[in-house]
Amino acid sequence: MRQATEQWERAIRVDLTSVFWCLKYQVIAMLKTGGGSIVNTASSLGQVAIANASEYIAAKHGVVGLTRAAAAEYGSQGIRVNAVLPGIIRTPMIARLTEDARFSAFFDRLKERHPIGRFGDPSEIGEAVKWLLSGASSFMNGAAMAVDGGYLAV
Repeated sequence: MRQATEQWERAIRVDLTSVFWCLKYQVIAMLKTGGGSIVNTASSLGQVAIANASEYIAAKHGVVGLTRAAAAEYGSQGIRVNAVLPGIIRTPMIARLTEDARFSAFFDRLKERHPIGRFGDPSEIGEAVKWLLSGASSFMNGAAMAVDGGYLAV
């Protein structure tokens, strides 16, 4: 039980509390300079749940809620706050796992859940963040934007 509790605490500290502290100091700085745009990183799992990931799910749902609350609180002061919700992204960690025979079948099934038929590329998340930070998204505030190959659509 102690190990599970420590795992939960670490997940909340890393995946939620760190976002809170960054957001706090970004808002303080932006209030002094007249506003700006903040993009938090949550996960497509910030909208749904799966088994065996309770601490991660809770933290990412928290990031989405924190994003929406901050958007409501600071939007009138020129600060837009949105979140990007990546799906499975081909990072080095995911590449190692998909090549591992113990996990390859799991990732093959997971890929089938993506209507686009593949996992994402880090640059695709970067493009979404770039757009959310730009003036082209000036009417976006409090949004949780899925960049997940359609995972949440099915």
